[in-house]
Amino acid sequence: MNKEIDVEGLKQVQLDILRAVHVFCKNNGINYSLSSGTLIGAIRHKGFIPWDDDIDICLLREDYEKLEAAFPAILEDKYQFFSLKRNKKWNRPWGKIQDSRTILHEDANYIIDGLGIGIDVFPMDDVPDNRDTFLKWNKKRKVLFLAWSIKQLRWSKERNLLNNVLMLFVRLLLLPFNLRTLASFVDKYIRKTDGKGYKKVYESCDALKALNYQEKGNFDSYIDVEFEGEQFKAMIGYDNCLRNIYGDYMKLPPKEKQVSHHSFKAYWKK
Repeated sequence: MNKEIDVEGLKQVQLDILRAVHVFCKNNGINYSLSSGTLIGAIRHKGFIPWDDDIDICLLREDYEKLEAAFPAILEDKYQFFSLKRNKKWNRPWGKIQDSRTILHEDANYIIDGLGIGIDVFPMDDVPDNRDTFLKWNKKRKVLFLAWSIKQLRWSKERNLLNNVLMLFVRLLLLPFNLRTLASFVDKYIRKTDGKGYKKVYESCDALKALNYQEKGNFDSYIDVEFEGEQFKAMIGYDNCLRNIYGDYMKLPPKEKQVSHHSFKAYWKK
C-alpha cells in the first residue's frame, strides 16, 4: 500500500521542486517569478499562505519556451516537466513540473492518471496595448477557455437545475473534442499575439481571475524574495502585478475565506 503524504509533506515536496527549478533556471539563463498566491505568500508571509497548499511560478512566453526546450526528460532522477509540447497526454494550456516518485489524486477532471505532486508553470503572453483591441481579443480567448473549463464539469448539487442542464448541453456540443484538443485551441490562440512588440502581458492560459493586463516592464528584471527561509525570484514589478489582480493583497481575507481550495490525496509510490 502506498504511503499517504500529508499537507506538510506535500508542501515540502513542492518546495524541493521549486528549489530544483530555481537552480536549473539560474544555470540556464531562464527568468522566472513566483506567481499568484505563492507570490503573495512570499511578500506577506515570507512563505506559504497559512491556508494555501500549492506553488505557482510564471515566465514570459520566451522564457517558458526556453524552459520547455532545455528541461531534461528527468531532472535529478525525479522531476519531469509536462506541457502540450512535451507530453502527448497533457491537457492543459499551461505546464507542470512534478515529482515522479509521487501520485496525486485531485478532485479535478483534467488530472492525468499517474501524475504526481507538482508546481504549476504559467506562461505570460504578449497582448495588444490598445484597450479596445485587447477586450475584443480577450472575448474570444474567454470563450475558448470556457469551453475547456466546461468540458471538465460534472453534475453538481451546488448548481441549480437550469445551470446543470445548460452545462450538459454544452458538454454535448463539445463531445467531438477532448480536453487536450481544447487546451491546444487555447494555446494556439493566445500565442498569436506574441512577438509583435506589445508592451502588455497577460496570463492568457488561465486568466479568468485577472482584472487587467500587466505592463511587460514589470518583468524587466527580477529580485530575490524570501519564501520558507530561502531566496527565490520575483518580477521587479511584483507590487503592480499583485495589486492589479488582487487589490490590497497585504490585507488578510475574512476568516471564512481563509481555507484551501484544493481537494486531494497524495502518496509516495511503492
